Amino acid sequence: MSDDDTTAGSGSVAALEKAWAEDPLMMDYLDPASPYFGLKRLSTDLYLRALADVLDAVESTDRVLDLGCGIGRFTVELAKRAGEVVAVDPCASSLAACRRHLAEAGLSERVRIEQADLSYLRDVPDGAFDLVLCAEVLNYSDDPEADMAEIVRVTQPSGCAIVSIEGRFGALVVRGVGEDQWGDALGSGRLANSSDGAIWLPTLDEFAALVQTPSGGRASVIGSHFLGEGVFWTSLDDERLGDDAYRRRIAQIDETLNADERVRPWARVFIAVLFKD
Repeated sequence: MSDDDTTAGSGSVAALEKAWAEDPLMMDYLDPASPYFGLKRLSTDLYLRALADVLDAVESTDRVLDLGCGIGRFTVELAKRAGEVVAVDPCASSLAACRRHLAEAGLSERVRIEQADLSYLRDVPDGAFDLVLCAEVLNYSDDPEADMAEIVRVTQPSGCAIVSIEGRFGALVVRGVGEDQWGDALGSGRLANSSDGAIWLPTLDEFAALVQTPSGGRASVIGSHFLGEGVFWTSLDDERLGDDAYRRRIAQIDETLNADERVRPWARVFIAVLFKD
């Protein structure tokens, strides 16, 4: 794959590589020197809190797929728990950062890294993984239904798939939508973007339907308003993001927002947990 390719599930690899070249610290937010380190640590905390029960159940014999691993913020966490992790991403610079963070954590031997987009799934046997994680990738899929079905297919019976996606209303508020884009974005959920192509932004109901259809098991959806990146970002005190107690308090507020039916559809990210029969 060349850096000029734009492929299903990758967004624009060329745009990502350009961003890496221009500001690597912005891209590698796991680096404490990054200006986004505190904000992204909060969002990671929110993910890990929402998925604590599933992640705690991962066993040392499990085989896990991190699909769209990026710089490895979840790859590292998965490698601490699972016997083998396959980490997949189309961006070479992101994978280089992922390798670096795994090496720093002493976890490199547990992870096999593949440079690929969602088409990687086509060559994976049925039921190859005990757990599949696909975080904020299906927004860039040309065919979310087909890719969702593939994610479920490669999850073994009695296994679990975790899929998250940017929600329509929460994303539109923070993505800087032009005045000529609002009609299409609100109607079709497809937002044209010069660097990422057409981004699919589903509503809560649309995402719930997407994950229920092929699951062959139990599926549940929760939302996270990701206060630092969502519609309530002004509630954050950036100076306190390094405080564990403060981040726990924000996580409690996030749970309150998710439980409120009035604001739940405005979540920045929806997270689905599917237990396959």
